[in-house]
Amino acid sequence: MARQSIGDLALQQGSTALVPTGGGTGSVPAVRARPTLDLLKGASQRAPVSWAMMMTSGAAMIGGGILASALLPLTFTVSMIATVCVSAGIGVAFLGGLKRHAELAPKPEPIMPIVDPKLLAERSRRLRALLSEPGVPAGGVTFEYLVRSSRWVQDAVLSTLLAMKNSGEVVEDLDLDTGQWVYRLSGDLGPSMSGSMTLDDRRHALPSAGEGAQ
Repeated sequence: MARQSIGDLALQQGSTALVPTGGGTGSVPAVRARPTLDLLKGASQRAPVSWAMMMTSGAAMIGGGILASALLPLTFTVSMIATVCVSAGIGVAFLGGLKRHAELAPKPEPIMPIVDPKLLAERSRRLRALLSEPGVPAGGVTFEYLVRSSRWVQDAVLSTLLAMKNSGEVVEDLDLDTGQWVYRLSGDLGPSMSGSMTLDDRRHALPSAGEGAQ
C-alpha cells in the first residue's frame, strides 16, 4: 500500500475524493453494482496465469473432449468425460478472454461521493495546522503521519488532502531514496523524508470507511 498512489487506492474500492458541493452535511458513499459478469472479471484477474495460457488451456480441454467422444466408444462414462472437458474448457477460455479484455479496457472513472464544503474547509484548516507545526520536517510528512496526528479515518484525510493538493495548497513529493511519498504546504521547501503512497494511488485503493472526523 505504501508505494501506491491515493488515486489508485480509491479506484480499486470504488470511491474517490470527497468533493465540495453546495448542499448536504456529510458524504454520500459510492454504491457500485456487482453483477455476475463483474464477479467473473474479478476471478479472471486473480488467476495466477496469463490470459493466453488460460485460453490455450481452455482450447486444449475442448479439443480433448471432442477427440475423446470421436475416438473412443461412446459409453456413458466417455460421454460424461467429454462433456465435462468441453464445458470446463469453454469456461476457462471465457475467463481468459475476460482477463484479456480487462487488461485492454481503460480504467473506469469512480463515482464521487459528496461532502459539505464547510466540513471540507474545517478539515483543510486542521491539516494546514498539522503541516505547519513546529518540528514538522520542511520536506513533508507521510500520509500515515497525518492519519495518526489527526486521529481521523483514512477517507477523511484522503479527501481533504486531495482537495488541498488540487487547489495548490499542498505539494506531493516523491522521496527518491525510499520510493515513497510525502506532503507539505506549497510554501514549504526542503528535502523529502520517508513517505507513503501518492494521493492518486490511495484514492484508487483505499477502502470506503465512515467519515469519523469533523
